[in-house]
Amino acid sequence: MGTLAKLTAAKQPSAISAIATSILVPPASPRRVYVLLTTCVTKPAAIDEDQLTTTLGQQPRRSQQIDVIHIGNTCTSPIPTIVRDSGGAVIDVANANGLAMAADRVSRDLLGQYQLAFATNPAHGAVTVEVSAMQVHAQASIRASTQWLKRPATTASPTSA
Repeated sequence: MGTLAKLTAAKQPSAISAIATSILVPPASPRRVYVLLTTCVTKPAAIDEDQLTTTLGQQPRRSQQIDVIHIGNTCTSPIPTIVRDSGGAVIDVANANGLAMAADRVSRDLLGQYQLAFATNPAHGAVTVEVSAMQVHAQASIRASTQWLKRPATTASPTSA
């Protein structure tokens, strides 16, 4: 009991600050996904949001996806704009009973994403990319430019035809 009485709370960095910091660590792959599970909390500190926004701005577009599962329907989800801009989603559940369904939704979304990378020459004009599998069809026409050649390919989810 004496040992327990001596325990004190340790101030930890916020989850948003921890995500921003981890983005700067060299990844094992060019794309990362973060899933933040949170309850009703006060609005994140502006400095944490600014740090995350700045860090994401230094990365290739949508290379760092953030999904938030938010428990509680009486408060605002943290950083919803940053999450959506990263290609992620905010999933609100009323209570812990909805966690399994929310986690399944995030999992299905992540398993349905593919990254396509290919070399092309801007002088050749547009390239049409088409993917078909298991009753899913996606097609996009991409005009190559020198700007595209400097960035890694973006991630796209196939859509139903």
